[in-house]
Amino acid sequence: MNRQYYMIGITGIGMSSLAQIIRRQGFSVRGSDANPDNKISGILNSSGIDVFPGHQAGRIDKKDTVIYSTAVSKSNPEYIDAEINGCRIIHRSCALKDALGGKKLIAVTGTHGKTTTTYVVSTVLKNAGFDFGMI
Repeated sequence: MNRQYYMIGITGIGMSSLAQIIRRQGFSVRGSDANPDNKISGILNSSGIDVFPGHQAGRIDKKDTVIYSTAVSKSNPEYIDAEINGCRIIHRSCALKDALGGKKLIAVTGTHGKTTTTYVVSTVLKNAGFDFGMI
């Protein structure tokens, strides 16, 4: 199993949460964002995750598994670099599935009300005494 991850678009809410999960599992994680959020970058940095501003070729190691978000186009210089280096390249949703493998999940989807519904579900689980996480 690969122990190194590079995430393109790392300071988005879904990607930054995934980065922290992967890091807590003992893997090396670093990544970039076109417009890194300072607060999220600080949280990631304090977890041992390097965040680079902007996207540029030369940051991808041949040993990296590269995770990208939907916001990243295949013309992104880091995505192209990963292809040239023969890296494993996976979408955020597949990486999330891998990271949560073996766990029981409750998924909330839809167009409207996802945040509210997630809050209600988490409140019920908390009040019932469950040990759980949210992403």
